[in-house]
Amino acid sequence: MLTCSDLATAAQLGVRDSVHEDPASRTDEERFGVFPEYARLAAEGRFTVPVAGTFPLTDWRRALEISLTGHAHGKLLLLPGVSSD
Repeated sequence: MLTCSDLATAAQLGVRDSVHEDPASRTDEERFGVFPEYARLAAEGRFTVPVAGTFPLTDWRRALEISLTGHAHGKLLLLPGVSSD
């Protein structure tokens, strides 16, 4: 998964990213320990990820262009096996 974001603001907020940190150096607990809590919050309807759009994998360039504008207002999902025809 690739997330394009405002890395400078992320750093100011204490958000970790794979650009500045080697994810392989983190323990499994650091990498996956929050999944059970996120799953519980999602099941309770208290955690959501807004989806701004979906694109066939072949339209990756269009999705990236939208992402780079900084105005997607949610995740842009690439869907393998989906045709743009």
